[in-house]
Amino acid sequence: MIDLMRTRKIVYFAGAGLTKSLEKSGKPIPLMYDFVRVMADYVRHEGEDIILTTLAELENAGAFQATSPEAQRLAKSVVGQNRDTRQETRDAFRRAFCDRPSESIEDLLLRALELATGMPESDGEAALRKSSAASAAGRFGYAINRLFAYWIGWEVDCCPLERFLRSQFASFPLDVDRGNYHTFISFNYDLILDRTVQRIARDRFEHECWVPSTGYGFPIEFFVDEEPVPAQNGFQSYPHGRQYPPMPCINVEILKPHGSLNWLVPHKDHKVVEYGVALNDGPVFTPLTQNGGVDYWRSYNSCDNLVYERANAPNCPGEHIGICVLPPMPPAKQPVLGFLKSTRCKEEAAVRDADDFYILGWSMPKTDRDQLELIKGAIAARKRPIERVVVVNWGESPEYFSYVQETFGVAESNLEKHNVGFRDFAERL
Repeated sequence: MIDLMRTRKIVYFAGAGLTKSLEKSGKPIPLMYDFVRVMADYVRHEGEDIILTTLAELENAGAFQATSPEAQRLAKSVVGQNRDTRQETRDAFRRAFCDRPSESIEDLLLRALELATGMPESDGEAALRKSSAASAAGRFGYAINRLFAYWIGWEVDCCPLERFLRSQFASFPLDVDRGNYHTFISFNYDLILDRTVQRIARDRFEHECWVPSTGYGFPIEFFVDEEPVPAQNGFQSYPHGRQYPPMPCINVEILKPHGSLNWLVPHKDHKVVEYGVALNDGPVFTPLTQNGGVDYWRSYNSCDNLVYERANAPNCPGEHIGICVLPPMPPAKQPVLGFLKSTRCKEEAAVRDADDFYILGWSMPKTDRDQLELIKGAIAARKRPIERVVVVNWGESPEYFSYVQETFGVAESNLEKHNVGFRDFAERL
C-alpha cells in the first residue's frame, strides 16, 4: 500500500508504445519495428517528398538487411535529377515498402551511419551507396519532424494520458511544500507527452509548473515563436530568437536523452558523423506557440538561419540551426554536448533517488544498451531498495517482464504488470 501522505519521487520511462496508444484513425504513429511501413504509408500524399526521399536513400544505401528488388528499383527512380514522383509511382513505392519484412529503425539508421562515415570507396557504385547513406542519415530528423509536425500534429487522443497525469498530480501534488517530484524520461522525439504535461500541470495548479526553458534538465535561453517560411529561389526566412523570461519549474521535469523535435541546435556545416548530423554545443532554441506552449518547428527546410541577440554579444550574426534527434548510441560515439551531459546526470540522479518507477510503452530494446547500462549503474548506487515498478505495455512476453524485474532489481511482489495497453490501464484509474 502506497502512503500518499509521504513525499515521493517518481520516475516515468516513456517509450514509443505510449505515443502509439494515443493515435487516431488515419494518423498512424510508427513503432520501432513498423517504422518503415508506417512512414511509407504517408508518401501516397501528393507533395510528400521529405519522407519519400529519406526512405529511398535508406534503400539506395543498402541499409536494409532484407532485399527487395521492387523497392530497389523504385528507390532509384524517385531520387536524382530526373526523379519520378507521379502518383502511380508513389503508390507503387508505398506498396513495396509496406510489404518489406519488419526491421528495427534503430538498426537501419545505425547501419546507414556506419556506411556514411566509413572509409572512402574507389568503386563508383560503392561511392553512390555511401552518398545515399549520408543523405538518409542527414535527413532522418527532418523526416521524423515532417511526420509529427505536418501529418500528425496534435491530432492524437490525449484523453488516456490526461487521465493518468491528473491522477498522478492529484495523488502526488507538485507544490513545493509537499516535496513530491515527477521526472519523465522520454525516449520519444515527439512532443505529445511534453505538451500534455505542460497543459495538465497548468490546469490543475492554475500556474505554470513546467516550462521548456528550465524543464528539460538544462537551461534553454532562447525561444522562437515565428513561423519559418519555405525556402524559395534560394532564399529563406530569418526568424528571430528571443530570450526566455526567468521562470522555474515546480517539481516536474522531462528528460529526453535522445533529443527532441523542439530542440533547435546549431549545425556544423551539415557534416554527417557517427551519431548523425554534427551539432555544436548550443545555444539551444525551442519553438513555442503564441501563448507559450511547446510546439514543433514546422519548417520545410532541413536547416534554417535563426537570428538572435545575446546580452554579451549584441552583434551576433545568428545560427544555422536544425533539429536535435539522436539514435541510441554507445557512449564512445555519442556527441560531447553539455546539454546532453546535463540530461544524463539528471537522469542518473533521478533513478538513484526514486521511490516508484513507471515504464510506459518502453520495450527496453537491446539496441539502447547505453540507457540500460545507465539505469543499472544508477540502481546499483542506490542506498535503499525500490518500492514499486509499474509496467504498462501491450502484448509483451513473460521474458520482457522478467528482464524489467532483473534490470530494476525488484522482487516480483513489487512489480505491477499491465499488459493490455496504456489506454486500458488509464481507463481503470
